[in-house]
Amino acid sequence: MIKDVANAPGKDYHKKVPNGYDSWIDYWEKKRKRKYGNADASFCRRCKNKPAVDGGHVECCIEKNDGDWYYCKNEGIFIVPLCEECNNPYNTEHFQVNKDDLVAVPEETIKNR
Repeated sequence: MIKDVANAPGKDYHKKVPNGYDSWIDYWEKKRKRKYGNADASFCRRCKNKPAVDGGHVECCIEKNDGDWYYCKNEGIFIVPLCEECNNPYNTEHFQVNKDDLVAVPEETIKNR
């Protein structure tokens, strides 16, 4: 199943990596039980042409009748592999990812939401 997502807005409320993980991409790899360098996860989920080097924070979003996109705050924040350029909270362009590639961010790491 495909989900529409966008970078989670804001830059500071979701930066604490959970204990036992070296980085957000390490968290994603261990939760998905695969390295992001695998053929199906090598490239950025947004632009699809650059190596994914970051665990980007995203939220699911939905297009409304007026053509604008809105965050579905009740679904939570997720990690997906993104390139450095696309892993930008000010980039609000939506993109699609496979639902299986969304790894939930633990609530205790989210502050000021």
